[in-house]
Amino acid sequence: MSGLNPFRFLKPGHVALALALSFRPVGAQQQNPKLLVYGIELDSEAFKDSLARPFWRALSEMPCASPNWSLQASSPSALAASTAPLLKRLRQAVGPPMPSAGSILERVTVFRGPRYTVERVLITSRVPGATSFAYVVRQGITPIARKTAAIILLHGSGMQPVEAFGWDVNNSYHANERSKNAAFIAAALEFAEAGYTVYVPWMADNADSPAWQELPWATLERNGAALRPRIKGLGPLTFLVNEVSAGVDYLSSLPDVDASKLAIVGWGEGSQIAAMSGALDQRFAAVVRLSPPIDRQALREAADGVLMLAHLTHIDCALGDREMAALIAPRPLLYAYSTKDESVARLARFVSLKIASGIRELYAALGVASNYRLQADTSWSSGDSRRVRTWVDAALRFQPRLVTDTIEVRQPTSTPSDAAWIDSTRVGRQGYAARLGTCVARSPRPDLGSVSAFLRSVEPFRRGLARDLGIPTQSGVASVSVLRRTPVARRSGYSLDFVQIRSSRTNMPISGLLAVPDGGPKKGLPAVVSADGDAGLGTPFGLFGRERVPYLNAYADALASAGTVVFVPYYPFEFPEIAAAETAARTNGGQTSFTYTVPLFSAAADFLLSLPEVDSTKIGIWGISFAGVAALYTAAIDTRFGSVVFSDPVVTADVLFGTLTSSSLVAWWPEICHTVDAVQAYLIAPRRFVRENGLRDANGYERSPLESVARIRNVYDSLGVGSEFILVRHSGGHETRPREVRPLLPQ
Repeated sequence: MSGLNPFRFLKPGHVALALALSFRPVGAQQQNPKLLVYGIELDSEAFKDSLARPFWRALSEMPCASPNWSLQASSPSALAASTAPLLKRLRQAVGPPMPSAGSILERVTVFRGPRYTVERVLITSRVPGATSFAYVVRQGITPIARKTAAIILLHGSGMQPVEAFGWDVNNSYHANERSKNAAFIAAALEFAEAGYTVYVPWMADNADSPAWQELPWATLERNGAALRPRIKGLGPLTFLVNEVSAGVDYLSSLPDVDASKLAIVGWGEGSQIAAMSGALDQRFAAVVRLSPPIDRQALREAADGVLMLAHLTHIDCALGDREMAALIAPRPLLYAYSTKDESVARLARFVSLKIASGIRELYAALGVASNYRLQADTSWSSGDSRRVRTWVDAALRFQPRLVTDTIEVRQPTSTPSDAAWIDSTRVGRQGYAARLGTCVARSPRPDLGSVSAFLRSVEPFRRGLARDLGIPTQSGVASVSVLRRTPVARRSGYSLDFVQIRSSRTNMPISGLLAVPDGGPKKGLPAVVSADGDAGLGTPFGLFGRERVPYLNAYADALASAGTVVFVPYYPFEFPEIAAAETAARTNGGQTSFTYTVPLFSAAADFLLSLPEVDSTKIGIWGISFAGVAALYTAAIDTRFGSVVFSDPVVTADVLFGTLTSSSLVAWWPEICHTVDAVQAYLIAPRRFVRENGLRDANGYERSPLESVARIRNVYDSLGVGSEFILVRHSGGHETRPREVRPLLPQ
């Protein structure tokens, strides 16, 4: 599905806002001479990868909301009682059971063979108002009239549903995305030939996702993230598990399917969804995981484990393979995989015989040792597929049809386009979030009688904000140590150093570019933290030439050239969204992405304040897009910042979150939708606040024009400091313009 635009079913204004709030800077028109930092080219992929590792390591060290449980396997009832905490934790992520669905809305035959047909069906999801679609093998009329057994077959990232039939869609993947040795490929054929009804749903894809390797199934992650402000705990798994259950509802309604003979099979992320669905839906009589038994706690404690498999599955830090097996037992469970499968090879060092033995002991203790099997091979062959199918035959007590030794892959006359069906599924997911209501705004009760009374009245809201976002409190003065400082370049009016520091505020070392104005040792200089290090360290200074699409416009260069000390700390562009998805999966809301980003920028301020040149009363922070929100929230929590530049579209959050657009926003947005308007209005005043916005930016979602700006201005005017709030509206789009903004900051 290359070329598929995940936003094409939104209105143009919706597209603009969704893209603006996840803006990825476009490169420069021209390249200046390369700048080296310790022998590595500044802002090269190798440079960024090196600086990114501590961020992934920090996420891997995140505490996991693991339930307390003790296995009791003396009987099925004892097992059920002992695993109740596991079931509760899983329910927290999926939500309560929803009403049955699975009504057929549309059916198209895409393949017709001598033994079976393949249909593409659109059905109602258990998620109200939503739909899901799947490819379904339906058996033809056989000489012996009997009902068929059925399987649900789930794909993962790097596979598409039609691959289950061996159909060639290789040109619809990103480069290196497809797992060409996956056990999922042609997996439906063995079951189809043996007389099964096979249901292969579409769950998600990576179409038009440039960060698919770090953030698989990004659109699904965003759709799910939009549920969290409405109902705590819900997320992407809410959609997937309920869509699978709706598939069971549909299969159970077919007159030729024996609903007592139903198994679920999953590959990649689908392996984990299969286990979750099997745990929650007792209609599944057997579960097959086309993956190895993994020590998932060790996986998630590794820095590279943070970037393996879709983040929605990282609840496995709490619900690993042993825990999921305990929820499935005593029903039959099969692990089957090959070490050549790319999805397995990436996880090879986390394959665990200890976990496999623990599951075997569990089944043995229940007296059903034969219900558990592990099938591993060095490469996947038709023989492996045959062994999986015969295991399912035995587990379901199903008498299969005779299957020839060699199964021919029969291509459809034309590969069907799924675009409209994908749109329908995504729109339904988005609509569900909107129907749950908007993001209810929270606000302090400000006393506008005086500045001192105002600050006292909003302080509880400030503390509550830090608590709700999981931002750790720092008692006393944070300690800062400089690990490295080396010259990088001389610029017009200032010098650039690469700096690495350590701060007691965060366990991540902080790396960035420091600009110090020329003129020898000085005191009393203003300083600014640039929060736009996600665009690369050189871009804020214009080191690589003019941007093809105006965005930062070298504002750090403008500041430094005019005599301001500037520090640009680096963080990976994808980090805020990955952190939002990780914290939701691992901590069930106990942390947020701001748990990591706000201390980062406060530590940057600590560093600036340690410099003898800097005037501690003249510290500011500047950002646009996510960096703008990060600057806003950092200054809201950390009142040492005397000035803030917040450059972003002008919207009202509860209006925005009453629309479909909210389900397309980056995953960190729902973390702040309750508070972002109040933070602007009440937690920056009476300090200097520059609210920048382009007339051609993705503005809107307001009850009245500029209502959020009017709220801020009213607070400043009421406190008698109206001149400290300035709205800068320029004629451009999603960009920050230093010519208009820089003179408004302390000089």
